[in-house]
Amino acid sequence: MRRKLTEPIQIQTKDGRVIAKYLQDGRVKVYKGSFFRDVEVNSLRQNVKNERLYLINNGYITNHQLTKDYIFDNPSIAISSLLGRMETGNQAFVTMDNIELGSYIEVDPITAYEQNNKINEFVDKLTHDRAIGLHTKKAIDEDDFDKTVSSNDIIDSTDLEPFYFPLDKPTKITGEKVSFKRNPELAKKSIILANYQCDLDKSHKSFFTKNGKPYMEAHHLIPLSTQDYFDYSLDVDANIVCLCPNCHRKLHYGDNITNDLIKLYEDRIHYLRLSGIDISFDELIQLYI
Repeated sequence: MRRKLTEPIQIQTKDGRVIAKYLQDGRVKVYKGSFFRDVEVNSLRQNVKNERLYLINNGYITNHQLTKDYIFDNPSIAISSLLGRMETGNQAFVTMDNIELGSYIEVDPITAYEQNNKINEFVDKLTHDRAIGLHTKKAIDEDDFDKTVSSNDIIDSTDLEPFYFPLDKPTKITGEKVSFKRNPELAKKSIILANYQCDLDKSHKSFFTKNGKPYMEAHHLIPLSTQDYFDYSLDVDANIVCLCPNCHRKLHYGDNITNDLIKLYEDRIHYLRLSGIDISFDELIQLYI
């Protein structure tokens, strides 16, 4: 799990040629004077190439250096754009105490334990209530289907990168029932990142929407209705999957969904933990039954 930052961290590359600041939202502000390598490898990802072209064409680069500060979306894009080759930012950058960025932002195991206890206690209560015959509404059913975001809502399919880091909890909305404000742009992003293919089975076909895109829907793997039991936001890239409409409704209303949840869980648990979210599969499935 990742550490929740209360202020930016001063960082630099191990050779000291790139000086930057790691911001609370996971972006990186690189200071003017930092090194920029003019040559790039052929295997460089297109989004990094685009970032380099933007810097060059907009007056950010002179004599192998940044001429003014620039904010990159994350450490890996920052270092890859500057060096012209794919690098892992969490390993390339170190703090002023010479601690690798990735190691520094790891959360104390005690914090992870305390969060795990919250969801564990909630699941234990669900199990107890069912055992004594109390009617319990499925946590997944508390998520409002009316707010489903689909590919029909997408206008521009830009080149996007997933971000896996802890975010503050979304705003709680109190009305007839308690809910949490969600960011529809993140839901759209999940569909674009999946290339408009179902995360359960890429062979699943759907109709084309009026905007010319295959119809897919975004789904929060861990229901947002359980947000109170987690220390960090559930409305993040790691927790939003892209599903065809049939699979989406199957997860909400289907009888046998264990194998489907196993696939999604195994695909996402690493990224969930990077985003400050930890849950066992046994706990996850209890939110769907």
